[in-house]
Amino acid sequence: MESIKARLQYETRFLTGKLYAIFSNHLFNFHGSKVVMNGVKKHGISSFAFIVLELFPEEVNKENNKQLLDLEDFYLKSLLPNYNILTEAGSSFGYKHSDISRLKMKASYSEERRVFIGSLNKGKSLSPNTIELMEEAALNRTKAIYSEESLKNMKKNSKAILVYNMDYTVYGEFPSIVDAAKSLGCDQKTIIRALQTPKQILRRRWIVKYV
Repeated sequence: MESIKARLQYETRFLTGKLYAIFSNHLFNFHGSKVVMNGVKKHGISSFAFIVLELFPEEVNKENNKQLLDLEDFYLKSLLPNYNILTEAGSSFGYKHSDISRLKMKASYSEERRVFIGSLNKGKSLSPNTIELMEEAALNRTKAIYSEESLKNMKKNSKAILVYNMDYTVYGEFPSIVDAAKSLGCDQKTIIRALQTPKQILRRRWIVKYV
């Protein structure tokens, strides 16, 4: 089987020249940046173009993955792409009870809430306006804010996390769930839920495992 080389790929919108370091499915399937998703929906796919900046000369594996991230980081720092919320490669490769216990309780509660809300809408046909309002509310949802001391305690009690791409190449290793969430741009409870599932898939982009 022919080796597939990694490529540093950027997308640009013609009218503004805004850049985004991207995988193709971010544009076509909307797996990834919500900023890009909204841009495509607003301006249309024909307003965007792919630009391959450089081909990585080797097949990506655990040993050379850091080199690929360093190369991507160089372009992120040089081009300052507007559509990238995170500015480092490896970021698109972050109570009364104890902090970790409370985090697990919140994750469990969130799952129950999702099932409950899902049952309320089961069999119902939502209007386009309702769907649009729900999407807007989801995009503007405020993330939980933890104090610096709480984050330190969570890091102290948390296990190290190993993150893989969907092809099982190593994306990165993080000393705690807190660090992984910060680098991956998602909430800690999202990672906890993924770790508790059989396939341990996070956001349909990564596979997460305890080290």
